[in-house]
Amino acid sequence: MERLLAQDAVQRLIISFNTFEDQLDFNLLHSCIPPGQKFTLDLSENLPGTSARQLTADDFWSEVKSSIPGFTATHHQLGPIQFDFHDETLKKVTARTNVTATYSLQEENGSVEAVVVKGLQVVDAEEVEGRWVLRGMKVVRGVPLENVHLFGVAVERVQKGVGRVLKGRKPLSEGSGPFKKPPRKSTTLKAWEQEVDYDQERRWTEKEMQIENNMRRLIEDGQSRSDKDPHDEYIREQRAERLAADLAVVQTRRGLWDAMSACRELADTTKFAKAGDDEKLRLILRVTDAMDDLWFAEVKAWRLCAFAPLSNVGLLEKAWNSFCIVLKTGLYVPVRLPLVPAVALVRWIKSMEYKNEGKKR
Repeated sequence: MERLLAQDAVQRLIISFNTFEDQLDFNLLHSCIPPGQKFTLDLSENLPGTSARQLTADDFWSEVKSSIPGFTATHHQLGPIQFDFHDETLKKVTARTNVTATYSLQEENGSVEAVVVKGLQVVDAEEVEGRWVLRGMKVVRGVPLENVHLFGVAVERVQKGVGRVLKGRKPLSEGSGPFKKPPRKSTTLKAWEQEVDYDQERRWTEKEMQIENNMRRLIEDGQSRSDKDPHDEYIREQRAERLAADLAVVQTRRGLWDAMSACRELADTTKFAKAGDDEKLRLILRVTDAMDDLWFAEVKAWRLCAFAPLSNVGLLEKAWNSFCIVLKTGLYVPVRLPLVPAVALVRWIKSMEYKNEGKKR
């Protein structure tokens, strides 16, 4: 049992490290590498002319954000993971998995080009104070690269300020433990006088990937069967619906977290007051985009789940009410918002009014 638990923890570590680049989330990276400590990154068999290097999470983040945000999207697909524990203490492990990393770039005319990296990923991990951390990673590429010039294009896009938005706040490096959370951040709004759970995004990402993998295996199992038993087909359909409902609920809760995090950032009066017009617009759009995503996730969950309303409707209302507090404090700058976020706000107002009316009845 201890071995299985250790394997599960290492698997989640590997998933988080590969996901942080797709999500551009610094918190995911810091959940894998303790602040101030170094890990070994060896790309010598992936990128000719490079050698193994010792990097901190900050060093690696600086390299990633100089190019990867310039791609329209990135996706890391992992294969089965093989675990090789160094001894019976189960404190150190070398894990191997095949990975396919796709770096996509959409041109203005709508055409899409991509760099696809396929190879073996070798991960060294160690348990520190009850938490598995990354100690080293080596990538052995097995297929020649195409469209390598897109990396240069991505760098140019980043330099021009065109690209995806980075996520996450940078935790403090000092502290007794390797994963000490930042102290509670003071704010003028009591609604946000709380600590941020920096592991929540990672846990939801892992849960989403787990559900999606289960759905994929379920589909592949159905396609591989030559004899279609009606009862088995019915069972598979029921499982697929349940997985879809679970995924919708996870996405709803994750959307709630994103929305509340965005409101918290907007509620930082000092940061907002010092920000320029572009930064103020970015903060406001982040809130409205999060609300928009959360609306669609909630509708999807309500349609798929057999139970309604969801158990977290009260939290949704709390997030919306807190956002209204932000607006009432005068932090909101009247700017011309794009149509989609503006429509999202209207939808949210109407949906919350509808729920409140239902409660009164």
